[in-house]
Amino acid sequence: MQVHFDILIDKLSITYVLLILSIGFCVLIYAFSYFRYEPHVERLLMFINLFMISMCILVLGGNIFVLFIG
Repeated sequence: MQVHFDILIDKLSITYVLLILSIGFCVLIYAFSYFRYEPHVERLLMFINLFMISMCILVLGGNIFVLFIG
């Protein structure tokens, strides 16, 4: 059994990736400025980045396996 890691890149997926990254960048700026003096702000920013990466994988997925990973 072979499992392929397919990524589908077209105009619609690039549009959604740009939307995800732009909104995520705004969320990162706001979260860093709001939680600047909290002790574990790096962990919060790491989780936000991980969520953005998973959303990009979900949008770019070319088969059901990649969608499940995302």
